[in-house]
Amino acid sequence: MVALQDSSFYNNSALFAPCLENKALNDTFITEAPINLLRAGNYSHIPYIAGFTDREGTIRAAQAVNDDWLAAMQANFTNFVQVDLAFDSIENKTAVANDIKQNYFAARPVSMETIRDYLNYHGDTMITVSVIRGVRERALTSRAEVRLLEFTYRGTRNSDWIYHQIPNDGVWHGGVLNYSATMERHTTNHVVSCHHYDT
Repeated sequence: MVALQDSSFYNNSALFAPCLENKALNDTFITEAPINLLRAGNYSHIPYIAGFTDREGTIRAAQAVNDDWLAAMQANFTNFVQVDLAFDSIENKTAVANDIKQNYFAARPVSMETIRDYLNYHGDTMITVSVIRGVRERALTSRAEVRLLEFTYRGTRNSDWIYHQIPNDGVWHGGVLNYSATMERHTTNHVVSCHHYDT
């Protein structure tokens, strides 16, 4: 664990991803890649819901405030491009990185002035896109309902945000747990938006 703490993974690599086990061993649990299990429909077909908040990128707020990721991202955005993208050359990777940076930041530098764009980028690449991809793949093969939830209700349980230098105008990463673990859900009148995907 110390080695992981001393390393910076700018590209939002999944440090603890599913590990395929040797089929020849006893008591194996995962012998196929989860994406292949989804695509083959080889899972329990029960109602399924997956969700994300509207400010998932707050998972990288500490890095912006404490670890100088804003300057690192401005200096070399290519280091922050998702690890699951394949490139045939460094030039191609650089061109794609420039396009992605343009999409999120336009011509503006990565800084505290563009912190919302920073949060959007990290939320999309670390959480949101993966959740949506997983829901989509499951919806294509599931015989049960599959739902996608974007949680945007802030309420009072979003008030324990500790990075006051970063304006938080949404539900921070993990905020849905704050909400669901309290009685607030029983005392407020609100609407939860949930999308249903039919195959």
